[in-house]
Amino acid sequence: MITVFFICGLACFTLGFSVLIYPKKESAFRLAGHLRLIGLFGVLHGLSEWAEMFMLMGVQGGLLKAARTVLLPLSFFFLLRFGADVVAGDKKKPALRAAPALLLLLWTALFLGTRSIKTADISARYLLGAPGTLLTSYALFRQMPVFKGLGPARSGLGLSAGVFFLYGLMSGLIVPEAGFFPASVVNYRSFMEIAGMPVQALRAACAVVIAYGMMNVLRVFDWESRERIKTLLEESPKPGKKLKISAPPPALRGRVLLMEDMEILRLAGDRMLRELGFEVTPAEDGREAIGLYTGAARKGNPFDAVILAPVIKGGMGGLEAIRALREIYPEIKALVSSDYPDDPVAENFGDYGFDGVLVKPYGIKDLDVALARLGL
Repeated sequence: MITVFFICGLACFTLGFSVLIYPKKESAFRLAGHLRLIGLFGVLHGLSEWAEMFMLMGVQGGLLKAARTVLLPLSFFFLLRFGADVVAGDKKKPALRAAPALLLLLWTALFLGTRSIKTADISARYLLGAPGTLLTSYALFRQMPVFKGLGPARSGLGLSAGVFFLYGLMSGLIVPEAGFFPASVVNYRSFMEIAGMPVQALRAACAVVIAYGMMNVLRVFDWESRERIKTLLEESPKPGKKLKISAPPPALRGRVLLMEDMEILRLAGDRMLRELGFEVTPAEDGREAIGLYTGAARKGNPFDAVILAPVIKGGMGGLEAIRALREIYPEIKALVSSDYPDDPVAENFGDYGFDGVLVKPYGIKDLDVALARLGL
């Protein structure tokens, strides 16, 4: 069992450390902004497994027991935060976002009320472990359409989603035996009698597979960096080459205000719009977009359309911006660029003040069709 706990701890810690240090700050994938929570889960859960290992080795000490007691629920808390944040997405869903903190507070109350390490372990798995791992599985599965065509990264995402589900069943529902239901029926001893092996061995196997799957997911950021560099190189003049006289640009179809907080998305959108014959003005958040739109309108040179990201991290998003702009300019033509096809904003864009939707990652044909529907 000591070896099992060591392997499980090593797999979790490696997963967490790799996710935390992997460069992904400038990524256009929304998942990148949430992965640090999986990283924190991995590091803390790995330390929790190693604390259990040292206790099995006979190492004594109140500090070690306290660390083991606290690390387990805290690691599951971050995993539950990840699942809740990703599933909530651009939706407000205050109950879902508040659930991790409320469940952690409930665990704390139970622990302080009982002062039992076994009860603390069981309640951490029931209250935080089971919902955290299962919600994370669902959250990763929902990202599959975004990773379409990305080979190993998409396969790793699907593998991690599936194994997180199994890990949730084995770490969140199968617990130490106790005198209350369901721990009195579904526990380590009953699992051993049925499966012929300790549940901890299967948890360790799941941890190894999850780490492998998530390592493949991280490869998408390497691909993204290569594509960004490739685009920059293609757009840069080649040394020693004479500049060719290019064909005249297409007739100007209109002026578009493009609001995205991710630089790579602004660059990609700018390039596609210019290829389609549009003059493009970029904005990083809703306040800048409102200022640019009103300024252009006052000068008598208004934008023909705006493309807005619904939510901007740390700033005003497109949902707020379009409400403000509609009040002043009811005739404005606006597209929302959503991360998910099943997002309420994407499905009911008209209810939010938009005239159409673009689901990221979109191509030049999608952009052309969406703008043509606006009459451009």
